[in-house]
Amino acid sequence: MSAIYEFRYEYYDGASDKPKKYVILESNPDGNSMLVYNDGQKYCANITDKVDEFCNRIYKSSFSSWHNKKYVSDIDFFPNMNWLLRIRTDSVLLYCEGENEFPNNWNDFVQILNDIGVYI
Repeated sequence: MSAIYEFRYEYYDGASDKPKKYVILESNPDGNSMLVYNDGQKYCANITDKVDEFCNRIYKSSFSSWHNKKYVSDIDFFPNMNWLLRIRTDSVLLYCEGENEFPNNWNDFVQILNDIGVYI
């Protein structure tokens, strides 16, 4: 059985110092949930029965190449878009961030989140 210890995603659109989107892992003895705030909508996605799937898909992906990287676009946007991502499981350690750019395979990561009921 896989374990997830940390998950944090924040997205800032530059117009505010508060995140426009965020996802935070909440763990307790009863299970795991993702607390999601997405453009004014809040909800809690129980992922207890999906942790193995999530951890295995993240482990088998190429996302580990994102670790300790900052993705920055050569094109200046106003206002700037910034994001950060932190994931720590029993087999993956991933901390990365970006400014006006996401990694090339970002949509693959978003699809994994969608598949466990988390929508960003």
